[in-house]
Amino acid sequence: MCKRTTPLAVIGILLVTALVTVAAVVWVRRQSPPVAEKPDGSKKQLPPVDPDSLVGKLTSVLEKKEQVSRSKLAAIGQAAEKLGEMGLEAGSAVPALTRLLHDRQVLVEFSVVRKVVIALGQIGPGAKSAVPRLIEMLGIEKPRGGPIVNTCCYRIEIAEALWRITGDADLIVPTLEMLKDYVNVRQAAVRLLGKIGSLAEPALLRLLKGDDNVKREEAAKVLGTLRPTSKAIIDALTEAVQTEGRDNWWLRANSAEALGQIGPAAKKAVPVLVKRAMTRAEFNCARAVWQITGDLGQAVPCLVHVLEHGHVYRDYGSVGPPPPGEDKPINTQRIAAASLLGEIGPDAKAAIHALEKALKDEDEHVRAAAAVALKKIRSRE
Repeated sequence: MCKRTTPLAVIGILLVTALVTVAAVVWVRRQSPPVAEKPDGSKKQLPPVDPDSLVGKLTSVLEKKEQVSRSKLAAIGQAAEKLGEMGLEAGSAVPALTRLLHDRQVLVEFSVVRKVVIALGQIGPGAKSAVPRLIEMLGIEKPRGGPIVNTCCYRIEIAEALWRITGDADLIVPTLEMLKDYVNVRQAAVRLLGKIGSLAEPALLRLLKGDDNVKREEAAKVLGTLRPTSKAIIDALTEAVQTEGRDNWWLRANSAEALGQIGPAAKKAVPVLVKRAMTRAEFNCARAVWQITGDLGQAVPCLVHVLEHGHVYRDYGSVGPPPPGEDKPINTQRIAAASLLGEIGPDAKAAIHALEKALKDEDEHVRAAAAVALKKIRSRE
């Protein structure tokens, strides 16, 4: 009595075939035998790779699929990873990989789906035939005869794969901008917008001005890496620096850092940054003043003020007495201010008195940072 061939087995066979084809192509392209270095530094020729042996190693992985269901899925996931590593050369495997994304047994196994989707993205433009299925998976679906599968678990991977395959920002950006999910998923969505680059700047600006604090914080950070010169973006970052409230500490910090990364093009923000540094003792504002202007007359007093008053508590509160139960400050900003003064070097002589005072601070890390800074400042006196 013959066993009926299951859909998963058929897909496994297709993957084996694809792996055999790709392995053969890779071997043929490696016409020159590999070279190894002898102990004396000279070169020796290694024996050529046996194509049958290479194909056998690749296919043996999938031959284990006849084990228990979880082992089958793990083997297919590993095969997908290998195909992804081959990139464009694995184009012949795209139909099999796409069929996996229709299999209900695979769809409920997050790690396998993720590996298949990533592999398609790594294959790139050669995986265009998978685009309709990937677009379909950006939502929530119910496979026939199977449980509801929430594809938000790997929606970021799908979006990145689509971007790598198509290069079409209009296809990806709206989905990433509107995504509502767990904190780490929303952060990853904004970071992916950063990978898309200048084409995503309008979306990042909308997120920065929106009401989702997670996305606002991440958008500010990403915009800093893109270094836009748009007046609207610089104005929005400047406004974000002035946002009040303990919950907005990271938004202020990331926005100030972004303005500093943008540099001289953000000089309009300097008065606001100076005010924040001198009244709220926020290190990122003081550093941004230095990055934008290079003016020691403005930057050093800001950094000194942070060194003297930049206490940040565990809930990232503002300068002032600690909240109830928070009797020990975190001196990260003060340490950073001392370190930057040291990096500025002899030109930061105006900070010597404040640094000498910091040598007596109760926090050993502040004392150490101040000592290093003083050594650097005095190194050329």
